[in-house]
Amino acid sequence: AIAGLRGVSPAVGFNCVTGLVYILGPCTLFFAAWRLTRAPGYSFAGALFYSLTSVTWLLSRDQEFAWKGFWDARRLLVMTVWDDTPHVAALVFLPLVILFLARSIETRRPGYYAGAAVCIACATLASAFGPVMVIMAATCLLFAVQRENWRSNLLLTVALGAWGWAIAAPFLSPTLILAIRTASAEDPREGWTVGSLGAASFAVFGWVVIWHFL
Repeated sequence: AIAGLRGVSPAVGFNCVTGLVYILGPCTLFFAAWRLTRAPGYSFAGALFYSLTSVTWLLSRDQEFAWKGFWDARRLLVMTVWDDTPHVAALVFLPLVILFLARSIETRRPGYYAGAAVCIACATLASAFGPVMVIMAATCLLFAVQRENWRSNLLLTVALGAWGWAIAAPFLSPTLILAIRTASAEDPREGWTVGSLGAASFAVFGWVVIWHFL
């Protein structure tokens, strides 16, 4: 669409999309944090930190470990070298998913319901990792927002997830998901490894710490 509107090649149009996705990540993070905390200064600092650092380098690195990698523009690397624009696009929608889900739980307003469902669908259509991130975020929200009403909050969250899936289903059918899974299984790098267990253990440890302070 961009190539047609601007009269440029599809490659240039794709580069425009990549650049747009790259700059929108910190913007949606700032917006969601600002609306949830009402603290624009801290929210801007968080978005700036996200823009200038690569915390994931400490958890999943491409070369030998080095602290200098913390300051690398890793999102730019994975988008321009590894074609990970779809995965980063799902990250763009994740803060909005968190914002609308939190507001849905707190206010029970249809407008927030619709916003959550649409953002869930967009994250799902952007990348196969989108639904995984949404489930992780939703689980955290259920333990952090109005925990005393967790049963009704769980039902609401599942319903919004189903609504989002219904929006995405015509473009991401169960048959297509099965085909993706079958194709991925042929890659020897797929599947559980010692590194996978280490990452899961790290996540469980972090959850226990957070649960203690909650």
